[in-house]
Amino acid sequence: PVHCIASTWGACLIDELQDILKNLEKELFYKGTKRLSHGFSAKDARNKNGKKLFDVLEENGSKIIYFFGLATEYCDLQSVIPAVKSGKFEKIKVIEDLIAPVNKESGEIAIQTMKEAGVEFISMQDAMREILEYKQSNITA
Repeated sequence: PVHCIASTWGACLIDELQDILKNLEKELFYKGTKRLSHGFSAKDARNKNGKKLFDVLEENGSKIIYFFGLATEYCDLQSVIPAVKSGKFEKIKVIEDLIAPVNKESGEIAIQTMKEAGVEFISMQDAMREILEYKQSNITA
């Protein structure tokens, strides 16, 4: 599906996600900004200062990464597998109710590939619970 084209509705975050993110510290990273690149992988995503996403996460001591988005067999797969292979993170999780494939069959193959790589699939509700518990434990620590 057409999505993630800069300055269009397809690049906007859904309202529910906006509500969740407004209470979390966040920094935006952009991928697919080069004219001749598909920009499928988050490993190449950079912030406004040009720093790569995985490098910033590692510098900040991030141990768990939660992935979600379109399309399962393209951007999700090509972001998740490099994160696993980087060895920089203890856990890689995909929020299963926030992903969707272009094609059902290739999406199922991508999910199986990620699972075989050790990726955990988790619901949005469970992911939010984990994130909020983590955040709360850091406030009280």
